[in-house]
Amino acid sequence: MSFIAHINPKEQNRKQTCTDHCRNTATYASDDLKCIGLKKTAYLAGLLHDCGKFTPEFNDYIQKSADGISVKKGSVIHTFAGVYYLMENYHKGIMPG
Repeated sequence: MSFIAHINPKEQNRKQTCTDHCRNTATYASDDLKCIGLKKTAYLAGLLHDCGKFTPEFNDYIQKSADGISVKKGSVIHTFAGVYYLMENYHKGIMPG
């Protein structure tokens, strides 16, 4: 299944996959922060920033919205999934340290 991050109605409903979106964000972030020594940290943050969109629930939500079906903004929470992932793995000792 391909998960969708964005659908642009101004461009014939062009879809951007979550994978492409997160990788692009990671590249932009790492390029912007390499000058202060945070290239790898920024890349990781970019990869994880929207990982909560990798769900069937978010896919349905974004597709309905693009189709003009009324959806309640914020009814599918995706924003903290990356933080939860990092905290869970850090506290389990999985993260390098």
